[in-house]
Amino acid sequence: MPVEKDIAELHGRADLIVSVNALDHGYDFEAAIKNLRGYLKPDGRAYLTFDQHEKPDDMHQLMIGDSKAKEIFTRNGFVVDRAETWGRYHGTPGPRALHYWLSPAPQV
Repeated sequence: MPVEKDIAELHGRADLIVSVNALDHGYDFEAAIKNLRGYLKPDGRAYLTFDQHEKPDDMHQLMIGDSKAKEIFTRNGFVVDRAETWGRYHGTPGPRALHYWLSPAPQV
């Protein structure tokens, strides 16, 4: 099931979410992030990492860079605790992978 599809039974149940090299293969990054945030407990954490791409292809429709990712995280209730850019999952030429350690934003 794609992460863009909300699963109500998972809301507020996750202590930790780990996604490695998957989010750049989706079709709606913002919907995915909104759902992942909904699945976390108030004290949960998330580690999300994915390759950046210079142009779309059959397997990578999303072109998400650091500033856009951070904007979407913030808009959907995450705080970026740490962000790094290093490595690349496929070893192919191109921009490096993005790595984020996230926590839920405090409720106001």
